[in-house]
Amino acid sequence: MIEACYGIKPLNTIEGIHCFGNERDGDCFDEDDVLLWRDGRFQNAIDDSKLFDNNATRQMLYQLSKETNVIDLASGPGMGLIPSLLRINPSIPCMISDANLSLLREWKIFLAEKPAFANIDFAQFSLMDIPFKDNSVSAYSSFIGLGSTRSGLAGYDHVVTEVFRTLKPGGKLFTVEVDWTNIPDIIDLFHKMNQQPWDIFSESMETGNRTWRDRFTDIGFRILYQELFEHRNLKESDNELGKAAKKYGVEVGMDFNAFIVQKL
Repeated sequence: MIEACYGIKPLNTIEGIHCFGNERDGDCFDEDDVLLWRDGRFQNAIDDSKLFDNNATRQMLYQLSKETNVIDLASGPGMGLIPSLLRINPSIPCMISDANLSLLREWKIFLAEKPAFANIDFAQFSLMDIPFKDNSVSAYSSFIGLGSTRSGLAGYDHVVTEVFRTLKPGGKLFTVEVDWTNIPDIIDLFHKMNQQPWDIFSESMETGNRTWRDRFTDIGFRILYQELFEHRNLKESDNELGKAAKKYGVEVGMDFNAFIVQKL
């Protein structure tokens, strides 16, 4: 059982969800978000076929389906890779996790009457303090979960360290993460806006713009597979930075890279 990997006891168990605290490390949701989840967002997440339509994630999912069990990190409102994984291997034991307890409670209620998701466990914890023993986990999955930490680039490095610590030798991480592709242009765009660049961009310039591949190899992972899942440019409708990019004709690019990495 996945629970056998725990290195500490949960602080409590709420409606069958093991809770380990540090909820502030996760995204904050409000009642409007909950209504959206109930009004089709969750259903769309489990019906979505985009991961099968893309070669990078399709290859990753078929290899992930051969694992004995999987823990999905920072599953979020899309439940990470788990819905797609269960289409391939409905019997694989899975755990979905997130720092936000309300999100997990809503997922648990939503999935209660769906037999295809009967093998899912739920755990609330922060990626900054993963509650599993050293060398205990066979496989992790994530879809833009590692980069969801609010602790900047140092947080990214810490999360990768936590994943490495808790994986067994030979254990694997299957993930899609985002690298910004033209940070010097983005920094220049902030100057045109007369604003200080976001910390993540300033820190990237200071550290030589390390990528997720760099983070994985620096800690000791072997890269088994890497392929571009998607490249997209920030849109005007996305946020303030997207509006500025449109105004000044600057491309703010993002590479979504699919990885399979292994702890040696």
